[in-house]
Amino acid sequence: MRKFALAAAGLVILTVGAAAPAMAAPYCTGGFNGMQMRSGLGQQNILSTDEDAQLNVYKAQLRQQGVDVARLETWNGCLRAFVRQADGSQTQQFFDPGSLQRVQ
Repeated sequence: MRKFALAAAGLVILTVGAAAPAMAAPYCTGGFNGMQMRSGLGQQNILSTDEDAQLNVYKAQLRQQGVDVARLETWNGCLRAFVRQADGSQTQQFFDPGSLQRVQ
């Protein structure tokens, strides 16, 4: 019985370990040219005016590449874009801020 329990536990560990890379969140290392999130007590993180301007620059650059960006924000070191699809729906896509390459 103990061998069976150990084998079952090993199988669960292998299954979860194999699925982990597929579930991993995107992470970018390109940097945001000094963009910093600031927060205060009881407040959500807010971008300053300069940071909003930088996000607008990124949005324009992505649109030049053919990405129909509805909204753009920072997330885990990446640019998280809410992209309009042809049918009117939106999807989330992640881009590295250094290269503007899509992160899978």
